[in-house]
Amino acid sequence: MFDFVNTVIAAIKDLFEGLFFSSSPEYQKKRQLKVYALELKKLNPPLYHTGKILLPAFGSLLYQLYHFLQPVKAVLDKTVNSPDIRASEKYQNLFFEAILSEEQTKQQRSFNFQARNLLLSKCKNYQEVEHKLQEQIHGFKSFMRLFTTPAFKTREQELIKLFFFPTYATLTTLPFLIDLTTNCSLLPAHRHRFHKIILKKYLPAM
Repeated sequence: MFDFVNTVIAAIKDLFEGLFFSSSPEYQKKRQLKVYALELKKLNPPLYHTGKILLPAFGSLLYQLYHFLQPVKAVLDKTVNSPDIRASEKYQNLFFEAILSEEQTKQQRSFNFQARNLLLSKCKNYQEVEHKLQEQIHGFKSFMRLFTTPAFKTREQELIKLFFFPTYATLTTLPFLIDLTTNCSLLPAHRHRFHKIILKKYLPAM
């Protein structure tokens, strides 16, 4: 009876949220979570029970995901997340350069020491050198404004996610598998000692 009443109340609440708060981020998040829940219910074997109890298939899926992510982690550890600062900076620069246009790439290369030195060496007098320096300063300031554009802001967020990915891939799955293994290995007489497993602890938002 109480389950039925709670279901009706939840349905009415969803109706009002849909009518008056459909554009709010919180409503959109809840709506997306419901879509995910429906998709999960289609999986076979099922991953969780309707009573919010995880089934063995979930642990198996997470274990497979852990092994699937290890090659990706290995690549990141040798590139953008490399302990070698020179290597990590090189690949981080390449990560940003990938979204530059051909003209922007050409402009970026004009700022290195060799290119600037070659350009200034062709000047015939001080006034011409001063003019070229002012052009370079203006061009550099213009180029730096690219880093405030939405495209670069998005790229920056993607790079931050790559920084945390190795930790996510390792620490997210292993503690869960350890806790799940502990629960599965308990004798029937000790089933009341189950460790409470909260998914949010293991699956943080990226």
